[in-house]
Amino acid sequence: MRVMVSANCRLDGDSADNALALATILSRRGHDVLLQGREGNAPVTRAKQLGMDVAAVGLSGGRLLTGLAGYARVLRGWRPDVMVAFQAEGQTAAALAGRRLPLVRVLHELPRSFRGAFRRMVDRRTDLVVFPSEFMARKGCAGERAGYASVIPHPVETERFRPSEAAGKEPILLSVGRLVPEKGHRVLIRALSMLPDEVRAVIAGPEARYSRRDLLDYSRELGVAERLDLPGPIEDPRSLYSAARLGVVCSLGREVVSRAAMEMMASGLPVLAAATDSLVDLVSDGRTGLFHSPGNHSQLARQVSFLLENPSVVKEMGAAARDRACRMLSFDVVGETWEKQLRALCGGEQHPDWRVPRSGPQYAGNSWKE
Repeated sequence: MRVMVSANCRLDGDSADNALALATILSRRGHDVLLQGREGNAPVTRAKQLGMDVAAVGLSGGRLLTGLAGYARVLRGWRPDVMVAFQAEGQTAAALAGRRLPLVRVLHELPRSFRGAFRRMVDRRTDLVVFPSEFMARKGCAGERAGYASVIPHPVETERFRPSEAAGKEPILLSVGRLVPEKGHRVLIRALSMLPDEVRAVIAGPEARYSRRDLLDYSRELGVAERLDLPGPIEDPRSLYSAARLGVVCSLGREVVSRAAMEMMASGLPVLAAATDSLVDLVSDGRTGLFHSPGNHSQLARQVSFLLENPSVVKEMGAAARDRACRMLSFDVVGETWEKQLRALCGGEQHPDWRVPRSGPQYAGNSWKE
């Protein structure tokens, strides 16, 4: 197949990461892939480094109308069999470009309504909407869409993220993510204040609405500043996963995709996760980690204490987390799912995993339940 992946992402994030992952997966599986996006954005830059075909045509924001002519030229010259858009701009451009091709839209946003004649037209010309998390299908994130939808998880490189061979890990709790209130970093710091002095926490991620100083000042108020490390943004977090005993994801909501949780699982770490959004589908409670109520630092602290006192349980959970990541989230598994559904689309067939999302909470698409 010839697949055009449209990645008009302004910032690095889940959408950009998933677009590049799909392009990489399909290229490895022998398909011709062209990645389209704005010059300098993360997927385009990385795709160039990997030697992929790239069309640096910007559609983001006010560039949509000015970039449409260039986008249409790319379509005419490259002649893809199917287009996959990771942002609304790419979806709209594909719907308006003239040449009628199978069009897929991957949604990373929480609910939006397809209101108005223009949005309905774009929706009618979109053959398939893909959710990276099962909860988005249950939540009705496709709005009033009448066409097909499916669930294909965001993949993780299980060959790159692997369990550490090092023995005797320190009691380190690891959280990875942007420093914003929604990530619940303060919940982890409060839990740390209830744990023994030998327990440490690492919170790695770029500054956003919180600075490292904000979190450090908060930890000082609770008397745990000496037990908290804030290394900032980490380009390659594998060394952090290798050093940690437990992964922690304290999100307070709006967790559409947790790359950190998937990488932790692939690295053989049990994940202590807030029971919210995509995390409830990703983590198997009691098997690959434990759930705490969002914001409940006392519950989180009790879970940490239990696991640190029971290293055999930590080992079992870590092995189960690795197994789950390999069976459900690896590039091979997710790639095969994408390949089958794109082939069905190009062949004008209906794939058995496609559903009409109007059924809302009764949605019965691809299930992550075991």
